[in-house]
Formats: sequence, structure tokens, C-alpha cells
Amino acid sequence: MSAFEYKVVPAPTKGIKAKGVRGTDARFASALMDVMNELGAEGWQYQRSDTLPCDSRSAMGKKSTQYMNMLVFAREIADESAPAAAESEADLPDTPVLRRVQAPVPAETTTKEDAPSAEALADEAMELAKSDESPVENKKTDAE
Repeated sequence: MSAFEYKVVPAPTKGIKAKGVRGTDARFASALMDVMNELGAEGWQYQRSDTLPCDSRSAMGKKSTQYMNMLVFAREIADESAPAAAESEADLPDTPVLRRVQAPVPAETTTKEDAPSAEALADEAMELAKSDESPVENKKTDAE
């Protein structure tokens, strides 16, 4: 299961000067793009922007509410339960492993008509598996 971590940063409030960028909206977009590209290079993926209330006190002790624009980023973190699962698999008792045995095909077979049928190959493979011989060993005894 995937786990995520989040990062919330304040959205820029002023635009920045850049080459070829003119106008307030373009400068603001450039500042926003810089923030997003910096965090993207660190692996953070942009999720959304939120406007959230923030209570603050002025110098005279008066309370006021300001609304802050925040950018929310997320990235996937390594699942900490994965190593525990690997350790539990290592403690399992030995179980028989099924393997696919390919029957040897005679070297003189060159056409499809001369090739043994799939049923014949399966029967031969079953016999090899029962006798617990590898196909390589069986091929050597046939050649002698």
C-alpha cells in the first residue's frame, strides 16, 4: 500500500522579474512556476492550492483573520511494512517448487509434420519429472 507525505508552502504574493516576462500577471505566474519547479525537482507533485483562514493579533492586541493562499504538494514514501513482509517470507518452510520441464526434441526433426505432438511432449515431460532426472541428463543417455 502506498503512503504519502505532504508539504504545504505559502503561495507567492509578488511576481518576480524575469527575462521576457512583462506584466503583473505574467510575473506572478513566473514566481509560481519557480516554486513549483523547485519542489518538483525534489520529487514533490503539485496537488492543489487552498485558501485558509489564519487568526493573528495585531500590535495593539486586536484579533484579525487573514486568508492565506497555500500550495499543497505530495510525494510517495517508501512503505515501511515491505521489509517486514520480506522477513516473514524467509521464515516459511521449504515447499516443493514446480518447474516446467521441456522435453528434448530430436535434432533430425525439421518440419512441423515430423515434430512430436504436444500431448507426447507433455507425457514425456511428466515421465522425466517423476524420475527426477533433468532433460539434459536424459539427452546424454539417449545419445550414447
